[in-house]
Amino acid sequence: MGAVTVLEGTSLTETGWTDRLHINHREFTNLVNARILRDEGDKSFQLTFVGIVVFTNSLLFAQPKFGDARPMGLQEVLRILQVYFARSLRRRPSVDRMRDPEYGNSEVLREFDALLGLRDWYFAHGVYCREQAQVSDNGRPHWVKTIAKRTPLFVQGSVVYPSIIAERREGVFNDISALQISVLWHLLDRYGFEVPASLKHAQQATGIAISHWPLPEDQRSYHLRRLSIEQRTAFRTDTLHLFKLLRETMDSRLAGAAPQLQIYGTTAFYSVWEDACRVVMQDHASPDPASLVGTPVWWARDSVGSVVKYETRQIPDIILVRDSWHLIIDAKYYYRFPQSHPGGQDIVKQLYYMESLRVAPADVLSVFLLPMPGANEPMFLGYATIEAAHRTFDKIEAWGVDPKLLLSQYASNSARSKDDLINPILAQRGGVAKIINQTPADISG
Repeated sequence: MGAVTVLEGTSLTETGWTDRLHINHREFTNLVNARILRDEGDKSFQLTFVGIVVFTNSLLFAQPKFGDARPMGLQEVLRILQVYFARSLRRRPSVDRMRDPEYGNSEVLREFDALLGLRDWYFAHGVYCREQAQVSDNGRPHWVKTIAKRTPLFVQGSVVYPSIIAERREGVFNDISALQISVLWHLLDRYGFEVPASLKHAQQATGIAISHWPLPEDQRSYHLRRLSIEQRTAFRTDTLHLFKLLRETMDSRLAGAAPQLQIYGTTAFYSVWEDACRVVMQDHASPDPASLVGTPVWWARDSVGSVVKYETRQIPDIILVRDSWHLIIDAKYYYRFPQSHPGGQDIVKQLYYMESLRVAPADVLSVFLLPMPGANEPMFLGYATIEAAHRTFDKIEAWGVDPKLLLSQYASNSARSKDDLINPILAQRGGVAKIINQTPADISG
């Protein structure tokens, strides 16, 4: 079983999905109920999810929609989601997945993390061997047995043993060796990794401990018991670490006889995009952007005729303060631009934020931040405004940033300069102003 990679936004019929993912009708229905697949109303279902879904016989790896330009690997996406779920207390795992489809199932990541540990252990140490001692004619002297069983000679007051009992230590493959190789093989295949040639040769030497995955319950119990017995005679730290990793894979519900659909990801990857933009620019971002804009209020009379003030709040996504500049940034997960772009309500909201900001208008800049694969630095894409009105409205600029670069900084919490997204936007004010000040006819020409 390998990973089936599909881009977010892909639409197929039910038959198309069941054939592509190697799943049955029940599993397909579970995907629709969890809103991972959205019914489009024309017998097609769109994938509205980023992450992994583990079935009995296959694994769906749903890449972000911009993966067609610069693909992101499974490990990379999982690392990004781990950071997102850890940061967002509102998106913790939920039992009621029908109401809250944004969740992370730690069982999936535990098995995946154990796989990475098993792979690293194998590359560092090779196949597990149980070390045992054998008495032989050559090797290191075993003095306890020699003194007990050999007759000494006394030569000039010294004790001499004309023959000694030697001990030779050697590593021997056993059930744990076969278990290590079999589990590693099956998990590499389960998550779409290439199986190294050396691992195939190792399995020929150790034998096959697991014929299929997930495991039958009796077989899982047997291997857990053998791990416990073997651990009693193990003292090396690296060996104990291997046993811990193997036990994690055995204890996972995914290794059970009747595994259930396991989901790790989100149906709202736009929230990941917004959070990533906010984190990467957090050095200059206001911790409370709502405090920088005006407050919408109602003044009205209550039941006794007194005038009462009712307040609400405007909550912009990001407001960056850099020197005298105030940048009102709305991170939008639209791809590909301009075929997919922010709508009218998004434009109106940004304009109201500009009007409500408590600074001089000349120092205010409104920006849509969009994914643009391949952009080495923020790239000016165009602008939005309101036309055919009785007054001239300000412009809202659209800038594209490389999603793979931005999300990698988000996942690693990189110390890379946070000015990477700000400096180019401010540095290109002259060139951008020339474009904005032209008429649309001149721009298209």
